[in-house]
Amino acid sequence: MKTRLNLKNDSIIYILDIGSRTGGGEALFQLRTDLENMGYKAMIAFKDDNLNDMTIPDKFKKYVQNPDCICTFSDIRDSRKNCIVVPEVATTYLFRFKKIQMAVWWLSSNYYDGKCRYRNRPEGFFNELKKVYDIAGYIKRCLLRFVQYGKIRYPLENVVNISGYNHVDEILRKKYHLQPVLLIHSIGKDFLENKMSDEEARREREDNVLYNPKKPSKLMESLLQRNKFRYIPIINMNPDEMIALFRKSKLYLDFGPFPGPERLPKETVYNGMNVMVGKRNTATNYLDVRVPDRFKIDVSTPPEKVEKLIKYMLEHHKEIYHEFDDYRNMVENMEKTYYQQLEGIFGCDE
Repeated sequence: MKTRLNLKNDSIIYILDIGSRTGGGEALFQLRTDLENMGYKAMIAFKDDNLNDMTIPDKFKKYVQNPDCICTFSDIRDSRKNCIVVPEVATTYLFRFKKIQMAVWWLSSNYYDGKCRYRNRPEGFFNELKKVYDIAGYIKRCLLRFVQYGKIRYPLENVVNISGYNHVDEILRKKYHLQPVLLIHSIGKDFLENKMSDEEARREREDNVLYNPKKPSKLMESLLQRNKFRYIPIINMNPDEMIALFRKSKLYLDFGPFPGPERLPKETVYNGMNVMVGKRNTATNYLDVRVPDRFKIDVSTPPEKVEKLIKYMLEHHKEIYHEFDDYRNMVENMEKTYYQQLEGIFGCDE
């Protein structure tokens, strides 16, 4: 199986945009800039069925300052010297090519388009119907791919599989029997270039409890309804505003699904906050989410019990601060490791 691309100085690398404007979508845009800095012509390719939504959010514009680095899917040159990178949710698009080198960047395992995906819903007749609908939709997509391409999913052994984090790397090896290579993206330079000292981080902070409303959970909803603490949503903020809020706050909560390591836990802990997460998916892997186990909780835990732990973490922020040093050190070294991994996968052979 391939673990490295065979690129030349004049290779063009296309990165498929799938319309995601979260951390995974930003990682794809950031990859374009990083490859360009390595000397390649790297382009963001919009899907032809997504041309009406080619609006680029402000936080992504720094990655595509030159309009010539944007193209449509139909503009991609299917040549052996070129390469296309797609996220795991869009491997079906690879069927359209014959010659180009291919890489799949697994930023999640939950959303792989080659497997059946359905939500775990509470028991009940209508929820069972929805589950059946999800499965029927998957079967339909498989049949369409088989009729159109002769296969129900694109063969992953024909591409370079890139793991976006350790948890998905384990899944690809054990479940799919692949030989992936790691490429774990760092937090943004806006955060890395504003590193704070331990002394600054341990100064007096406010009893703010931050959360991400875009990653909802029933537990978080219950805590918000009970309103025992000063909860502040992280929303509609630029990096400077986020850093200012992080540096005066004590605790970040994330009980969302954790399909990947998530950026906000890393960005908040790097700015001196302590973190509590739900013990779900990627968050169960210490190599990806280096939160001490006593601060990783089952999302079915009663909210009143979680509130006791929140209270403890707020009252003892300074005392438990160094329990998160391993996490902060990991974030500190991620950028260096990322560029080493990038060179190993995309390094020019000329």
